[in-house]
Amino acid sequence: RDLFKYTALLIAVIITCFGLAGLLTQLIDNTSSSLNDKLDAARWLSFVVVGIPIIVVIYRWIKRDFKKNPETSNDPSWQIYLLASTTFAFLLWFIPLTNTLLWFAGGPYHPRALAQEIIAFGVWLVHLALIRSHRSVIANIHRFIGWFSGAVGLVVAAITAIDYAISRNTGLITEPRQMQEALILAIVSLPVLLYYWHNFENSASKFEARIYRTFGGIAVPILFYTIAGTFAIHQFLSWNFDTRYQDRATFFEEVPQQIGAVIVLIPTMLYFRKLVAGAERDDVVRVFQYLISAGGAFAIALGTGAITAGLLDKTDKDAILFGISILIMASYTWYRQWSHCQFAVNIDFEGEHHSP
Repeated sequence: RDLFKYTALLIAVIITCFGLAGLLTQLIDNTSSSLNDKLDAARWLSFVVVGIPIIVVIYRWIKRDFKKNPETSNDPSWQIYLLASTTFAFLLWFIPLTNTLLWFAGGPYHPRALAQEIIAFGVWLVHLALIRSHRSVIANIHRFIGWFSGAVGLVVAAITAIDYAISRNTGLITEPRQMQEALILAIVSLPVLLYYWHNFENSASKFEARIYRTFGGIAVPILFYTIAGTFAIHQFLSWNFDTRYQDRATFFEEVPQQIGAVIVLIPTMLYFRKLVAGAERDDVVRVFQYLISAGGAFAIALGTGAITAGLLDKTDKDAILFGISILIMASYTWYRQWSHCQFAVNIDFEGEHHSP
């Protein structure tokens, strides 16, 4: 019964959100008044007419259940609904917000996106008030998504700014309104990061926090800085050792962005490593180290295979250069994490080999 109830409520919230956003678009977008616009308005109105009564009925149903048994509010089904609805509304306004706000910097005006973000922001505030009192593992997943999204926004903003600075000073191609986009993204992301980070710190246990910091703050940056570094090194090697390429500006167009990613992600990774330093070697540490070791081993195998293919095919010089690039970036990461694992085996053979 609960599964049906909360699924129906989530669907009703979603269709109502899109319906209200569509109607609001009709109010703020007066560029045309064609028949299609009127048909769209009728469609959005039908979403609202169907969705709001369902929300009211299910709301009264939930309120009655909570009044009858207050412990029902701690049921996983209700908290899963809060996780899904709060996260959906948050991402619906946060992800496209920077592109919409570029209008203030001379970018195009997107009335539909603006209306959607206004409605989603309101829905997010309502559900944020509902989820605020919960301190469960399920509720903390949303708080992690919040601070991770804010952190990603700040990282992307920094990478975009570095990309612009390098491209402009080296005569490479720059995107229009690139610095404005970086500034807007930073302004939007910083309050989100601070708010959710504070709430996560006050709600999550030390063990939960360490899991999210280890994999969200260290493992993810390792993956992306390895990819970015491999791309940048490969481009430099290809330009110097492969004579097929002539247009410098086009060839190096993406390189400043990848350099910016390396510059930003390494200190990010080191910061989160400092936050989790000093923890005893438990399964969280083991999963992280063996996972990164496995990824490094796969990358080394990929690089070795690429070099082998290049040596067998004398015309495929690019394969050799790619293999060298990925070996440069992956070898140290693999060696560092695998050395930790082997050291742990030598210290506590039974504990290491009996760990899942």
